[in-house]
Amino acid sequence: MRYQSEAPVGPGEVAVNVYTNRNKLVVVAPTPGLEPENIVVTVGERSVAIHGELRGELQEGKRYLIHEWHVGPYTRAIPLPFPVDGSRANVTYNNGILTVVLPEAPETVAHRIHLRRLGPTRGEHQGFAGVEARPVISARAREAGDG
Repeated sequence: MRYQSEAPVGPGEVAVNVYTNRNKLVVVAPTPGLEPENIVVTVGERSVAIHGELRGELQEGKRYLIHEWHVGPYTRAIPLPFPVDGSRANVTYNNGILTVVLPEAPETVAHRIHLRRLGPTRGEHQGFAGVEARPVISARAREAGDG
C-alpha cells in the first residue's frame, strides 16, 4: 500500500508521519500540551488510531489574523498497510512527540493502549523490547511466496 501526503490537517485531526522500519510500522505525531495519561492509541482490525485532546488558549471574541491551531478532542486513524500486533506495541511520548511502533504479525491483534506517566512531558507503554517473541513471516514475504 502506498501512502501519499493528504490535504492540510484540519480541526479534529493531528498531523502524522508514517513509515516502516524492519518489519515494524512507525507512526509519529506532534501532540503538544498533552498529558501522557490523556493519550490513547487503539489498534483495530484495519487501522491504528490516536485519540487525544489538543490544548491551547481559547481566545473567544478575538479577530484572528491567522487561526491554524485548533483545540479540542481529536482522533486520527491510519490504515494498516500490513497486519500488526497491537498487544506488543511500544509507545513513547516525550516533549510533545508521540511515537507508536507496531511489530508486523501474521494477523492483526487489536489492542487499546494507555501510556504510563514517567514525568510531566513523558509517558510510555512497552509491549516488546525489540526482540521478536515468535517467528513472523512478513505479509510481503507471504505474498512473494518466500515464507
